Amino acid sequence: MKHAKGITYFEFLIVVGVLGMLATFAIPAYKNFKMRESYHEVIEAAAPFKAGVSECYQVSHNLAVCDAGTNRVPAAITQPKGKIASITVVDGVITVIPVPYNGFTAKHSYIMTPVIKGKEVTWKASGGAVDDGFAS
Repeated sequence: MKHAKGITYFEFLIVVGVLGMLATFAIPAYKNFKMRESYHEVIEAAAPFKAGVSECYQVSHNLAVCDAGTNRVPAAITQPKGKIASITVVDGVITVIPVPYNGFTAKHSYIMTPVIKGKEVTWKASGGAVDDGFAS
């Protein structure tokens, strides 16, 4: 008695269907992961400004004097540098605008707002990048 080897057409269609369903979920998730990874440079660019605003507040106890280029806060970035179009700091609020790249536009801003809790500065993130899930 001979045994058939291989798979049937129906089994093949089932495998193709399962792979298609997996791809339906995996491809958008991977694309979102790559976008978040690509946006990381924008998030990191805010770090020295956050440190400067924190130092400014510790010394002055007044966020209104914590602007870019003053009181230990780094100077604003006004010309594109890497993936950063600009960084401004006004009253301690840091706004980072990315250059248009990889699907990002100026609407994907990253805004860090200082929140005073006790004597410490904590940060609340907002902006288009947070709304779209590229930053938190």
